[in-house]
Amino acid sequence: MKKKIISCVLIVCIFASMGQMVSASSVDVEKTDHQVIFGKVAYVEDVNATGTNLNNDVVDGDKNIKADTKLKITTYPDNSIVVTTDINGNEVTLTGIPAGRSQNSKAVFFEGQSSDPKYSVVNFSYEENMEDSSMYFTKYKEKYNSKSTNILKIYLKENDSRNYVLLETFDFNDSFNDQFINSLPENSLLGAWTAREFEPIDSYFGEDNSVIAPMALTSTKYWVCTKTFFHMGEENTHTIRWRTSIDYSDVPVGQEAYQYFRLTVYDKTSRYSVNTNLNSDSQSYLHVDALTIDQASIPYTAWKSTKIDGNVQNNGWGGELSASIGVNYGVLSLSYSFPISFSYKGYVDIDDTYTSYENASGNYTRNINTEMDSDFKLTQEGHYFEVRSALRDYGNATRSSQLMKSRFHVDIINAGTMEVFPLYCDHNVYVGIN
Repeated sequence: MKKKIISCVLIVCIFASMGQMVSASSVDVEKTDHQVIFGKVAYVEDVNATGTNLNNDVVDGDKNIKADTKLKITTYPDNSIVVTTDINGNEVTLTGIPAGRSQNSKAVFFEGQSSDPKYSVVNFSYEENMEDSSMYFTKYKEKYNSKSTNILKIYLKENDSRNYVLLETFDFNDSFNDQFINSLPENSLLGAWTAREFEPIDSYFGEDNSVIAPMALTSTKYWVCTKTFFHMGEENTHTIRWRTSIDYSDVPVGQEAYQYFRLTVYDKTSRYSVNTNLNSDSQSYLHVDALTIDQASIPYTAWKSTKIDGNVQNNGWGGELSASIGVNYGVLSLSYSFPISFSYKGYVDIDDTYTSYENASGNYTRNINTEMDSDFKLTQEGHYFEVRSALRDYGNATRSSQLMKSRFHVDIINAGTMEVFPLYCDHNVYVGIN
């Protein structure tokens, strides 16, 4: 099977180019659109680690609300936006470069930059139909309930503090047409700013009980991990689901048989509990950041060789999908259980077969682990990593089925904050010698 590796190099280049500031000399000034409107302002101080004291004006009342501020907005032909406004007595210019859209194409996200280094732009977005939009000034939903009203949102964080400035305006006249919006890459995660700023308020990991596997597929197990974030009075839940699969075979007496161990990401979602504009059916900030598969042989067998395969994202600078090999030696008659201590043995890439296991003179490779190289990640639906290992019989006799045990060590990362959550999944099947 051919290797499929998605390189991040092109993605980095694209976002680097989008991050360039708009130059007045590079656009046709006559085609720019200028507006002067007013925006609502909230200043929320000392936001806690989970963000649960950053709510909305219904919960908070008027305690965080400041006087409306004048917004001088220029929209350029490339649909970049420059907003100049007064923040805490200082003039600040905020620039937004189009970066993506929501799944339903109702929201446009911008890469934001502030002229004042005191502030970081944590969210810069435009949404059609604010009825389904998460926002701070939610009382305006009732005020404008009879019309389809758009909203421009710019949220800032004061660097070296836990203070946030929230700007929202409902009078922005956009010039965005469907062709422009649909030309943007779908990336609803750009709007999931609380998952980048705060710690989760709830987490879950375990077998996915929502999946009922047919009896013929008992060699497949389903797993789910969720992280839920407080999002301005509602919840935003990021989910990743994966399955572990073992395609196993009995071992002929005195011979060998390949055993296949695979982890596949099959579902990712980001969902909001109230407002649905930013929902995604295929994206979440949760990725498989690291993966190691431990394999224990059944009595009177040992591992003979290993190959790897995968469809992964390459976070390095090219190169083949590769993995390191660890070993644990023992006598043939023993049965092993995890945890097991492994020693580094060697390296294998996708085009090679590792064959340097030792199996002689009472020293047998009873247990192995294969660790995917750190440059590679499983970030998208359909990404997988597979280990194929030949299991050889050294007892030269027919034996009844025994448990062939495996443990998948999975590091789930929140790519928004780079926080890592180490997990493991045990998956056992019965293998005989006949």
